[in-house]
Amino acid sequence: MPCRKSQSSVALLLNLAWSYGMESKVRPYITAALFCEKVLTETDGSISAIRIADKVTLQMQGPPGMQPMPLPPGTPTPVPIFDLTCFVALKSGSETPERYTLRLTFKSPTGKIQGNPVEHAVHLLGKDHGQNFIVRYYIAAQEEGVHWVHVSVDDEELTRIPLIVVRG
Repeated sequence: MPCRKSQSSVALLLNLAWSYGMESKVRPYITAALFCEKVLTETDGSISAIRIADKVTLQMQGPPGMQPMPLPPGTPTPVPIFDLTCFVALKSGSETPERYTLRLTFKSPTGKIQGNPVEHAVHLLGKDHGQNFIVRYYIAAQEEGVHWVHVSVDDEELTRIPLIVVRG
């Protein structure tokens, strides 16, 4: 019997802590999180994501039958760079205004952080208010595999956006 009482007490304490405002801030909802070629913003505020991408192919060779030009001695091997746009759309998760810090961190398949994380201040006004974030990435694809953009607010991960890099 003592076990049942202590379990009930723990549940009661957790419920009390929640009801007295010790819960964490309500996180925003994600309307979209993706890579694409470009994002168009119309005059009425509507958004169009053009050529959504989740996979890119490394093309290290020229057209078929053509020999690659030799590199001068000491020249580092060229690394393909992909130019993609990351689009993240957030909506308020509560009825009241909230402030957050949005962070986008790009990681390689081996988990190495590539470049500096991108941070944006977010001020959502509550109800159905939202904000869109458009970030241009120039990705030096040195590794094949799944690269990830970790999307977080106030150091809590909301989602990840995958980008698969394969050899052509």
